Amino acid sequence: MLRSRGSVYSVCKGNLGAWSPSLGAVGLGRKRRKIIRRPVRAPPKVFYCPSCGAHAVTVVHSERYRARVACGNCGLTHEVPWLAGYMPVDAYSTWYDIVTGRVSPDAVKAKIERLEAVASLAESVAEGSLSESEEAPATEAGEEEYPEK
Repeated sequence: MLRSRGSVYSVCKGNLGAWSPSLGAVGLGRKRRKIIRRPVRAPPKVFYCPSCGAHAVTVVHSERYRARVACGNCGLTHEVPWLAGYMPVDAYSTWYDIVTGRVSPDAVKAKIERLEAVASLAESVAEGSLSESEEAPATEAGEEEYPEK
């Protein structure tokens, strides 16, 4: 509803502003919302030890597919697998599973050895240095690769 005060009209719909015939619409829009952006927290670099409760566990990426996770307080240490997309928190979670008994250390060592074996095989294939016994037999010109049923 508009109220008349001489040549100036005001809007009775709250505090949205006034309209004047000479100025046109002034301040008749919606108030802009303020966008609140929360900062993204970086993942931790030092973790808690489940054995002694100290905030002293660090992760050191030592070799290509191995990381050494150790508690600086109680000295509990294990080697865990390290993949290309891993972050320290991933290595810590594997170490935590070993320490709490969810995963056996032998299974983790076997996984590290499998990773290294696959990586060395992939490197040798990429270099083209497979031995004669490891290469797949070549098919003859007339043979199909997949036999018909």
